[in-house]
Amino acid sequence: MNSKTINREAGDKEKGPRLQKMRAALLLLNALSENDQAHIYCAIEYVGDIYISRTSKNDSSDYLEENKNYNEERTFTLNSHEVLNSLVYFLDFWIEKYMSNNVHFGFYTNINYGKENNTDLIKKSGFKLPKCPLLKILMDKQHQTFLPLITFLIINEYEKQYADKPGMGYLETIRKFDNNVWDSFLISIEWNFGEPDEQQLQDIIIKKIRSSKDFDVSLEGKENYILRSLLDLLDERQTYSDPTKRFIHASEVRVLFLDLKTGELPLIDPVFLEWDKLKKEQNDKRILKEKLLSVCSEYSEMKIGFLSRRAMTATIELGGISDQRIASAYRYRIYEACSEKLFELLEEVELPLSQKALDNIIDNLYSTAKAHLEDKSKDYSYVLSNNHLIRNTILEIIDSCFLSFDKL
Repeated sequence: MNSKTINREAGDKEKGPRLQKMRAALLLLNALSENDQAHIYCAIEYVGDIYISRTSKNDSSDYLEENKNYNEERTFTLNSHEVLNSLVYFLDFWIEKYMSNNVHFGFYTNINYGKENNTDLIKKSGFKLPKCPLLKILMDKQHQTFLPLITFLIINEYEKQYADKPGMGYLETIRKFDNNVWDSFLISIEWNFGEPDEQQLQDIIIKKIRSSKDFDVSLEGKENYILRSLLDLLDERQTYSDPTKRFIHASEVRVLFLDLKTGELPLIDPVFLEWDKLKKEQNDKRILKEKLLSVCSEYSEMKIGFLSRRAMTATIELGGISDQRIASAYRYRIYEACSEKLFELLEEVELPLSQKALDNIIDNLYSTAKAHLEDKSKDYSYVLSNNHLIRNTILEIIDSCFLSFDKL
């Protein structure tokens, strides 16, 4: 959206609601099954909750979807803030896309719709509510009879949202819409109420994976791996602050199938996101040397140099992994094991430490981290798991401000 309209991007890009990712995964798989030759791009919270662009030799289209996941005891009406807010957003996007017939919208929710209350606003307007819910009328594309009431409610919401915005968005343009323009806009919206939630969607997606052209007998029993990898990919892209980097191409989805057929697809440990969060929380800027000397002033300068070089080796080796989600998960699992063990070990000793006692602590951390990684490797792939790298990564984590011997 441009500077003329409200910026509706979510503030936290680290991990979006699961419903968004499940819907995005299904929409990508559906798009692939419909036309595997088209250029298909999908992003979460680029514009809207989900945005999909398709381009082929014959045509192109944009689809923007808003997802609402709530307690099923609730119901939506046209007067609901979530519904009106989505309509205002859809309008802004539609106008910026030159009101193209190739732009479509979706409102997807697990809860149902209900009948509108006769609010003071509606009473003052002079309009009468129909016997059936307005959302049902919109779903059935039978809105022409009640177009004055529907457009009145939308424009009123638009005015409220842009009341304190310079230029009032596209309000003047919208006020000039005739019935044909409103009809084109409302027809472009697909309303989905009482739809499967994220748990139910998982079974639907698994069935979609099995029916994919890229699925064959060699992938039997691995459907959940494909789904989890696709969700991990969506999670990773969403962490980018640059919205244009959040896109996933449909070809990347096909690669997930192909790589798993050849046994090359690692099952990525989802805690890689926790490592990214942890990096933002660190405020101890001391390097490895300072931390060693803080608890053992007599520690060998030569050995400090040796250990520092090993820490740098881990940085280089982990930096060479093509998928940095794996490296982040690997680091986090080592940190997870070492932080708990270090707390336990430091409870049993008095500071300052001798060089031997400090070396024993580091050796103990290695044994703990090694056992922890071996256990987690039953479910996830970390690509690199040799003993030297585990030792060096512990030193790197200490050097990079995540662990210390005098405070935790």
